[in-house]
Amino acid sequence: MASYSSTYNVTVGANGKLAYDPEYVYAEPGDVITFIFNPKNHTVTQSSFEAPCVPLYGGLDSGFVPVSPDEKYLPTFNVKVVDKDPVWFHCEQTGHCGSGMVFAINPPPGTFDKFKALAKATGVPLPSTPPTMSKTTDYAKPTYSAPVDHKIIVGVDGKLAYGPPNITAAIGDTVTFEFHPKNHTVTQSNFANPCVPLKTSTGKVGFFSGFMPVAANETYFPTFKITVNDVSALSVS
Repeated sequence: MASYSSTYNVTVGANGKLAYDPEYVYAEPGDVITFIFNPKNHTVTQSSFEAPCVPLYGGLDSGFVPVSPDEKYLPTFNVKVVDKDPVWFHCEQTGHCGSGMVFAINPPPGTFDKFKALAKATGVPLPSTPPTMSKTTDYAKPTYSAPVDHKIIVGVDGKLAYGPPNITAAIGDTVTFEFHPKNHTVTQSNFANPCVPLKTSTGKVGFFSGFMPVAANETYFPTFKITVNDVSALSVS
């Protein structure tokens, strides 16, 4: 019997609210969650039940997606469901998670409200009134380097390869994997077991794009983005 996947649309910050709508979904492996970003600047960032407002190391992350109020075409971020385990998300924008902007895939019954309450208790909510300053202090302007987005072609030139095969990135940079024709994945592994998913070899949750089939005549190439959280080496297969 053939099985069919479903797509669930989740709005991010619709109508100016600090919320995902719906706040959680129950989905099957192979289903796709499409996050639709509305005006302002939000993220879809994987966390954990225990620490709702802390990004999960190696977890899924859309990066910040700024959307202007007059934008006609709302950007999206797709997450493919790989199993029935619960997956937790939050918005990384300052104060948003602390205001309850969290989301879950397949939360166990009765846990989402606890997850949201924990986010409000441990996060940093938006201030009700802007802070006031009592005096002005001169200071040296810090040096700041804007985050860089590194583009990686998956299946470059029809080869079984990433192009380029390696990069050096700074904390805060993003890496965008662009999938070219055939059917590939971006799956986190480690140095000792380069062809084994990190979750299988170590038990730790690693990022996983899911399979991305792309037709030979496709002109729109799907992407998968991760954000660099530290400068430790990451392996991908």
